[in-house]
Amino acid sequence: MIGGNNIFRLRSLNGSPVRCVLTTGLPGIGNSVAVQKFMLDWAEDRANLDIQFVFPFPFREMQSLRERNIVEKKDISMLELLQTYHNETRSMDFLEQPDCKVLFVMDGIDIYKKHLDFKNTPVVTDIKAVIPLDSLLVNLIRGSLLPHALLWLTGRRAATNQIPPEYIHRVTEIQGYSDEQKDDYLTLRYSDKSLAAKIIRHTKKSPTIYTLCHIPFCCWMVAMVYERGFRNYDDYGDEPPKITSFFIHYMIIQNNRKLEKYHGQNPNSQKWTDMDKVFMLNLGCLALELLDNNRSVFYEEDLHEHHLVVREVAWCSGLCTELPRTNAEDKRVFCFTHLSFLEFMAAHYVWLTFRLEERNVLDQSHRVSKLFKEHSLVDMYRKAVDRYLSAPVGQYDLFLRFLCGLSMTLNDGLLRGMLFPHNAPPLKGLEEVVRLLTKRKDSAGPERQANLSECLRELETSED
Repeated sequence: MIGGNNIFRLRSLNGSPVRCVLTTGLPGIGNSVAVQKFMLDWAEDRANLDIQFVFPFPFREMQSLRERNIVEKKDISMLELLQTYHNETRSMDFLEQPDCKVLFVMDGIDIYKKHLDFKNTPVVTDIKAVIPLDSLLVNLIRGSLLPHALLWLTGRRAATNQIPPEYIHRVTEIQGYSDEQKDDYLTLRYSDKSLAAKIIRHTKKSPTIYTLCHIPFCCWMVAMVYERGFRNYDDYGDEPPKITSFFIHYMIIQNNRKLEKYHGQNPNSQKWTDMDKVFMLNLGCLALELLDNNRSVFYEEDLHEHHLVVREVAWCSGLCTELPRTNAEDKRVFCFTHLSFLEFMAAHYVWLTFRLEERNVLDQSHRVSKLFKEHSLVDMYRKAVDRYLSAPVGQYDLFLRFLCGLSMTLNDGLLRGMLFPHNAPPLKGLEEVVRLLTKRKDSAGPERQANLSECLRELETSED
């Protein structure tokens, strides 16, 4: 474990000082915050005083510059790039000197849409040479341009894998919050310490949600959602939090972030398209297949079979990540950022397919039976409960809870206007579903009854 301010105190594996450090982490884990904290501490003379200049070059701005340059049919030199974003460098003619310690901070390589071609890009060493921006970035990372400069790259692992390992001297990964840090975050966020204590106690009532709070983004979500609950409802927090609404909010926020961050949509006028719907269905179909086969990882061929591409799944979605490879020639391996997201997306696929098409994907004979009758909501849940009860304990526990929670009126309303129309008719037959679950709970063994009780609670129309 090493603090962010010390990453350039590290040594490469052969013992030499590092030039290029790559930092990765799960979506929402805090890469950008770590970068900002490093630069603030440097600017306020609290750390890394031996570094003379720190120049941020976020890939978001590099992508915007690339798009402008394409329109204007313009190339750029390293010197021009520096002067464009940092005007004070116009009078600096010593940046190429070996004793000038400069750091370039390049945050969010996953935002840069063009794949960087390290194999075929010509070597350029002159900072005044005018070249395409893609070539400039490749040569800066290689160390052909400004070889004495330090470089800090951040991004999601699926995007950073395009950089050949010989140009990366150390790889670090942000680990997220420990249990103590989760509590510290929620405590320090509020001047009202009694409110903070209530939120912490409420969060800990759900092991699933408390575990996810190691991701700072999830911790922020918990604070926002539960603060509103405690301020608006007198009896809020009497029961453990329901989990489905939290996961729906997470999915919505991550897709909205994707639309803004990777597709350039204005956050004040975002609109989900049929492509978003198809992506959610395809990813959910993959998740259900993994769950049925008791698998937690998947490969590129799995993505192809479900009409998915690596960039959308592992870079942009915020739901999946790529696992590290020991060797560059190893097969690429992916997973959901947490097993609970796999189970949620599997349930969401089953539910959304029924909501859109009245088709029960859990019914293996649905292609035939569809000819004779329409599936009812209770039919879908009957198949889901049968699958849950016939599988080993634990395999479908969260899946069934999510599937129940998605039909709850308030949660159904969260997705209106995004994945189906605002004026879609309400679901019919929830009373039958409650009767089915109650009957199965009463006849189930003790190891199943607690989870079936939670499934019934997820169906209750109330704020959690």
